Amino acid sequence: MAARKRVLIDTNVLVSAAYFGGKPSRLVDLARQGEFVALTSLHILTELREVVARAPFSGRGLDPDEAAIGVADFAEVIPVELSERTFTEDPDDDPVVLAAIVGRADAIVTGDGHLLSLKDPPVRIGTVSDLLAELGEAEPGP
Repeated sequence: MAARKRVLIDTNVLVSAAYFGGKPSRLVDLARQGEFVALTSLHILTELREVVARAPFSGRGLDPDEAAIGVADFAEVIPVELSERTFTEDPDDDPVVLAAIVGRADAIVTGDGHLLSLKDPPVRIGTVSDLLAELGEAEPGP
């Protein structure tokens, strides 16, 4: 039996899954079902709590702490909060890349333009559609 893919799910994908459904929600469902090993990090969980707590998401029925706990229930939490290394043009993305490296991720799944445009990233970076296609769930693309 082949080892399951280890995939770090970026904050924007988690927020989209929680509030908008669609492909990100399907990806999270597959993670919960164990179709791949979902990874998150202390940085991503903190960022998720911050996003859920502010407009336009605050008051829309999701508690920030419950959102983070919900992700930690199905994802392996990588203990990365900050990164001293620079991988991207956006310092907020550096801990995401570092967590993927530390967590031995096969890929990062994101909608973040800075991450998706990285030249020669240390970990493969793709979109939700890309990963769903790899899992036999959808066609690749945006």
